[in-house]
Amino acid sequence: MSEFIEPVATLDEAHEFMAELREAQKREGLWLAYSPFSQRVFKGEAPREEIGEWCKQFFLALTHFHRGAHSRPRTRLTGLRPEYKKFFWENRIEEEYGALSNTAGHVELLLRVAEALGVSRIDMVTAKPNAATRAVMDRASRTLPDPDDFLPGSVVTGALEAMNPEASTAISQGLMKHYGISERDAQFFTVHIYADAEHAEVGAQLLRLVPKERWPAIKDQALEASRGFYAMWASVTPQAQQAA
Repeated sequence: MSEFIEPVATLDEAHEFMAELREAQKREGLWLAYSPFSQRVFKGEAPREEIGEWCKQFFLALTHFHRGAHSRPRTRLTGLRPEYKKFFWENRIEEEYGALSNTAGHVELLLRVAEALGVSRIDMVTAKPNAATRAVMDRASRTLPDPDDFLPGSVVTGALEAMNPEASTAISQGLMKHYGISERDAQFFTVHIYADAEHAEVGAQLLRLVPKERWPAIKDQALEASRGFYAMWASVTPQAQQAA
């Protein structure tokens, strides 16, 4: 008997599942590139204050995820072959240090774009989560500590990150065209065009290790998480602010 967790599905089966999940995200109107915020930035319709508020809310969620994910015991990688463990190592050194993209840690990149929009670092670190951001953070607090959710949760993260390349392309183009943001200061988004495409593929690779009877639950979890992220992105728009 192998000491490692062996794949239970082919890569083609995993890709098919992830493609079906992407179509479900789009059918439900959750695809982030089409969100009001992304489109407003792409078209130059969002005031700088709105984009700055998005930076604050995303900063709160991102740093919360990092604290939860990076505090997970190493034993959760037990049973994974070295090539799978490498996925998590590469993700961490890129997120924390920008070591693969040769830029900077992703929190630092987010601080830079916020500064270029007129939001100081002290304003970023003292920001408070709105209701939608708090819901996203609370969900992470519930799921990240669960060792049984480690692999399924990583697949869900891959499904969320699969939306980022298209959304990041739209936002980075809008920032540079309409707001005078330099290519360097837009790196938080341009880095994610490529990095999260890779993370989406990692999600498919990890899905192969999850028993197929758990796949429907993963789809439900991914759609639930997508609803949360969509709500968080939409929460900074004028419509959401007026409804609050």
